[in-house]
Amino acid sequence: MEDRITAGLYLELTDGPIDAYTARRVPEVLTLDGVTRATWWENVRRDRDDLPRKLPEFSYLAVYEVDAGFRAPARFMHFYEMDTDDPERAFTAMTPLVTELLGADTPEWRRWAHHPALRIMYVNTFRRLGQTP
Repeated sequence: MEDRITAGLYLELTDGPIDAYTARRVPEVLTLDGVTRATWWENVRRDRDDLPRKLPEFSYLAVYEVDAGFRAPARFMHFYEMDTDDPERAFTAMTPLVTELLGADTPEWRRWAHHPALRIMYVNTFRRLGQTP
């Protein structure tokens, strides 16, 4: 996993052909003030029904790293970028690993799993397809 600190992330969801999106849209967004980097990801578990969601399903996710000067609608996303060829396996291993680390149903685990600020709107697994420098 690469650990970077950025002021924010701007996300775009798409179902269109990814080659067309990366050829047209990625360069457009990279010209906006405050956008510093782009990565694009494939949804590897589309239409999953084991986790909650309030957003419509999509095939690809573009993630733009932005600085403090970037202006976009306010939203927050908790995003793990894992260096693996099997992102679904890494994702499904996360909760058991955290449970092992914190202890099952301990106060620490409950704070992690049921934090009062936690609002889940969409959960899924993606495989990175490309990036800009």
